[in-house]
Amino acid sequence: MGRVALAEDLFLGRRVALKTLWRDRAYDEEELARFRREVALAHAVSHPNVARTYDLGEVEGVSYLTMEYLEGETLEARLLRRLRLSGEELRELAIPLCLGLRAAHRAGVVHRDLKPSNVMLVEGARRVVLMDFGIAGWARGREPATGEAPGPDGVQARSDVTSAGFGTPLFMAPEQWEGGEADPRTDLYALGVILFLALTGRTPYGAAEIGELGRLHREAPVPDPRELAPEIGAGLARLVRRCLAKRPEERPRSVDEVLEQLEMPARRRRFAWQMAALGAAVTLLLAGLGVLLTRSAERAILAELRPGLRTLAELVAAELDPEDLDRVRGVADVESEAFRRIADRLVARSQQLPDEADVYVLRPGAQPGHYFVVCDPAPSSARPAGERAFESLPGAAYDGSAFPTMTEALASGRAAAEPSFSLDAGRYVLSGFAVKQTSAPDGPYLIGVDATHGRLAAIARTIRGSVAAVWLAVLAALALALRPRRQLRASWRRAAEPFRRRGP
Repeated sequence: MGRVALAEDLFLGRRVALKTLWRDRAYDEEELARFRREVALAHAVSHPNVARTYDLGEVEGVSYLTMEYLEGETLEARLLRRLRLSGEELRELAIPLCLGLRAAHRAGVVHRDLKPSNVMLVEGARRVVLMDFGIAGWARGREPATGEAPGPDGVQARSDVTSAGFGTPLFMAPEQWEGGEADPRTDLYALGVILFLALTGRTPYGAAEIGELGRLHREAPVPDPRELAPEIGAGLARLVRRCLAKRPEERPRSVDEVLEQLEMPARRRRFAWQMAALGAAVTLLLAGLGVLLTRSAERAILAELRPGLRTLAELVAAELDPEDLDRVRGVADVESEAFRRIADRLVARSQQLPDEADVYVLRPGAQPGHYFVVCDPAPSSARPAGERAFESLPGAAYDGSAFPTMTEALASGRAAAEPSFSLDAGRYVLSGFAVKQTSAPDGPYLIGVDATHGRLAAIARTIRGSVAAVWLAVLAALALALRPRRQLRASWRRAAEPFRRRGP
């Protein structure tokens, strides 16, 4: 109908796109009404993803309108340069395009000529803008702007028909080829063609003759884009085919439904991060609560056990003969009667405890914190039935510098117990010590009792199990939430099948 030039609005101080009708052509009133209709329709839509229209006027018999100047490239130019886009690249362009199209539909406007050349990518596609409402029409049931007159079909007059119908042949919906009504689902068909083209590098239908092209759009089976681009995801391919359905009622109900499908991967990723953050927070909370409960239980049990361990160590010390202790100096004494009596007494005491316990005797070394083993029977769990086994043989060196309570007990000559539990291979171990005075020149002997605590270990296991169970539940919920709804429904149907078949 005319030409477009870059101009400067001197009054507003900005560059605009100036669209004028041809000066040397005579336009009838219907064509001028169409030109004015474009302004009215464009003014009805206000959205960042729709090109803004500023002004309409006439100078020396030439009608013009000014529009937002967009500097970038059209989607058509991008596709000619790239041939095809990945699913993620397509979503980045299609989602803002759909947002602009939704704004038009909500304003009651059907574009009817949606195609790549009418989509502008500004600033490297940071902004996607829908343009050119030249043959757009009011959707049925919406009142036209003041001064506009809808055609007999309630949408637009037949004067808007191009050489091939109500739009651009490659992107026209079947109902446009048949001259029927256009509604928002007509634009969804053109959107489906754009998506198909962007993903595969080809339009779904092509023919040398306009008539044959129209027949294909009306009658040919809807092609599967994965036949041309197998890497396309099933969900995206299904959405494209739904948009290309022959009958409008078989297409998505609105742009909102298309947006929901396009945004699904991004929503799933956001949801995944949210669930992961929630799971981490819950796990940290439970872990903190678990540590608090474990520490509380530990303090209570420590208050109960430390006096008992000191007493137990003193009892063991009282039962040992000092002369037997003085006779055991090294490995050669293992078969002596003195060593046997010491070992039997230590094993008997360890077996009397409800939880696993190690009872042993050490002789101080030359330096504080260093000791030599006198007798160190292995715990019952590591000892074969009816046999004797030892953790260390007499005379073996033992470094106890990490346990200052041992040194304190020797220095004071009084029984003592460790101030807290220590972890040994997942076991909670509490140690108590007593001192046995003898006439030996190398000093008194240290009797130690290492007792594990089953209740505290059970509490810790319960807490760890609870934290793990909650974390697994969060992961399971996340997996279910991220699973496509169609697969989820199918899973529920399979799970419910045995109950449906059982009957009364």
